[in-house]
Amino acid sequence: MATQEIDALFAQTLSGDYDDEAPWEAVQALRRVGTQEVFEKAAEWCESTSPIIRARGADVLAQLGKTVDHPSNNFPEESYSVITGLLQRETEARPLAAAIAALGHRQPSCCAANRELPFASESRSQIRRGIRLGMFSKRNP
Repeated sequence: MATQEIDALFAQTLSGDYDDEAPWEAVQALRRVGTQEVFEKAAEWCESTSPIIRARGADVLAQLGKTVDHPSNNFPEESYSVITGLLQRETEARPLAAAIAALGHRQPSCCAANRELPFASESRSQIRRGIRLGMFSKRNP
């Protein structure tokens, strides 16, 4: 996929409301592409000053490269590192919830210790939703 097409999909992830269908279709398309270029841009987005962009970066990394035919994530260790870095510094609810949910999709053995997160008593609904998604997500795409 050409860089311009990837950029257009990333832009589409920011269209409409966070839970609208169109942005999530773009997230899913980027996950299916699953290339180094997509990984690098999503990782860069996790460093953005915009909370919604950080959230979308984590959303893309959550299942990067994972499909029915390819049941494991691409760049698992690298994505895990980016996501946990985001978790350690994040203060906004939306990207924090996205990062927590993304951990639930990570498969490397280094993730097992992080099943007990310090957000269990969190009062913000977005973060509680992220915890549910992260802790109880299906292992299939």
